[in-house]
Amino acid sequence: MERRPEWDKFPGAFYSIGVDTFLPSGRSLQIATIHQYKDNFSKAYDISYTDEKGNRKLVHQTTFGISERLVAAIVGVHGDKKGLILPPSVAPIQVVIVPIPGENVMEYARLVLKKLKSKGIRAELDEREQYTPGWKFNDWEEKGVPVRLDIGREEVNSGSVTISLRTGGKRRVKLPYLIKGLIQLSPR
Repeated sequence: MERRPEWDKFPGAFYSIGVDTFLPSGRSLQIATIHQYKDNFSKAYDISYTDEKGNRKLVHQTTFGISERLVAAIVGVHGDKKGLILPPSVAPIQVVIVPIPGENVMEYARLVLKKLKSKGIRAELDEREQYTPGWKFNDWEEKGVPVRLDIGREEVNSGSVTISLRTGGKRRVKLPYLIKGLIQLSPR
């Protein structure tokens, strides 16, 4: 956080402060600003109050804003050439289940979804039938969902799920150990 020089302050502000973050490239990105106007705008717009002695006084104003650049910072820090990588703590969908067509797969996938949701995990089951599992894998990868669970015949028959991390790596775990497996594998 630093006070901006005169040439970089908001027009009409007494002073401006910028909040910057550093990106992996070493460049900085301004993600928020604070502007102190003193009474510059209240003079122009006649914004006043009456103090406890009955005297009319002009208000001092400040604005603070976090811009969509904050989202850009998340993308810049948590992304790669394949797309977005959201940290589980901010991901709207933390885990996506991609069923691989087969007997009893959807039934089993719904059971897994219920287990995840019961533990407070933001999860979704991809039930779109018009797309192949490979297409779905890519779609969810581009969206940055941190964890994908692959469920096919092998997983149903063995009572397991395959955990695939957006950051790379796969591991098959038995269903009773799913939550523990997610905690061990997932980036914070």
